[in-house]
Amino acid sequence: MSEKRFTTELDSNYAGVGLILLLFAVVGVMWLSLTKVEAGITYGQIFLLASFLILMIIIFVKEVGIKGNKPRLWFPFHSEAKKSAISFYFGIVVAILLVFSLAIYGKFNDNNYSIQNNVASKSLTPLTISKVTDQSQLFSVLSIVKDKFFSVFIIIFTASPVEEFVLGVIFTMAFMLAFWALLVSVMGFKQSSGLLLVIFMLGNLASVGFFTKLHELNDTYKDKKDFFSAAVFRFVLNTLVFLFGMSMEFGIGFHMTINMFALGALKSLGIMVTTLAGIFYLLLLLAFFIPVIRSTKSEIIDTITPRYIPSEIGG
Repeated sequence: MSEKRFTTELDSNYAGVGLILLLFAVVGVMWLSLTKVEAGITYGQIFLLASFLILMIIIFVKEVGIKGNKPRLWFPFHSEAKKSAISFYFGIVVAILLVFSLAIYGKFNDNNYSIQNNVASKSLTPLTISKVTDQSQLFSVLSIVKDKFFSVFIIIFTASPVEEFVLGVIFTMAFMLAFWALLVSVMGFKQSSGLLLVIFMLGNLASVGFFTKLHELNDTYKDKKDFFSAAVFRFVLNTLVFLFGMSMEFGIGFHMTINMFALGALKSLGIMVTTLAGIFYLLLLLAFFIPVIRSTKSEIIDTITPRYIPSEIGG
């Protein structure tokens, strides 16, 4: 087996798929904010908060600590662009297999959703379309809904990367850091792989609770079953990304694909290829496949094989 999958220090030279997709996602957030859609303003605020949190986590993990103890937290990103691309596409493949499996049992129908008439479908992330509270807000939302390309771009290519980075990774790490401070520095527990598992589970549950609460911004979530589904989705993806080393890039690829199928895969792709911006973005995604083609079979297998990360990080 190769070197440790993740490290306890964020690589300052990181330039993987996740970063590139996040940069494009910021464009979507800015557009929502400029059109005065409440969801865009909320997205922007949470993104800024996440940026502050990741800075504080880096400083705390690397430089500060408490009472001489430094937390053994790990950043779930691949430092190599090749592995980053492999994980991203593996997330897409897993999502496609999941959707096809559900389709076989009649649980998923690609024709259930209309991009124009059902933009705020239950599959959306909580902040994509927020509750409409006044007439000006209604106009802003409707103007985006009429732009089918931007509807696809926001729901699939903006919401998914931002949510995986912010709600999936950063907030989970922030909660893990808080529980580490409580258990190690306050209660006196010694750092170990077992304690790292406990810290992750507590941080994951707190992150899931926060994530599920935010789904109240999506007016299509009507009953407990909808919120339970959102909680399960976040819990499972966080577990795969953090505990079993599938990486944030895997989560982004998986999340983007699920949202694409929920909107209608063929409809979404059809809309993307009718605009220059859409074609450019699709070509960018295809370009990510070049490092995958250049990878050896052993590199691919090593990257997509789950690992138990706490045992690699140690105490």
